[in-house]
Amino acid sequence: MKKKLKLLQKKLEYTAIAVTYAEIGEWRIAEDYLAKINELNKSQKPKIVVVSLDSDFSRETVEYSVNLAERMNFDILAVNAIQPEKKGNELEKEIKDDPKGTFNRLFGPFLQKAKDYRIRCEAII
Repeated sequence: MKKKLKLLQKKLEYTAIAVTYAEIGEWRIAEDYLAKINELNKSQKPKIVVVSLDSDFSRETVEYSVNLAERMNFDILAVNAIQPEKKGNELEKEIKDDPKGTFNRLFGPFLQKAKDYRIRCEAII
């Protein structure tokens, strides 16, 4: 509890400083303090890293990973690793053609399931 109170105190302090600088027109300095607050807001929980090579995450992998993260009180980092040396990599071509659509297709089910369970999930390719 003491640690959480100190974190909250630090956030309030940075907020007050950011507001003060914004009031006098020092926008860059205010934005720097907002960035510091954003860093403090990031989860400090350990993460489970789930990796898929050049393919979608299976439904079973999503279910298992989210359930495990919930039981262990962990966040999830979902990684889709592309093997560039692999010739004829369809996923790499798909990402170049439609990056946003591909990201949603690859990680959408994972992110939604984690959201349903209130588990923080980050995704990267």
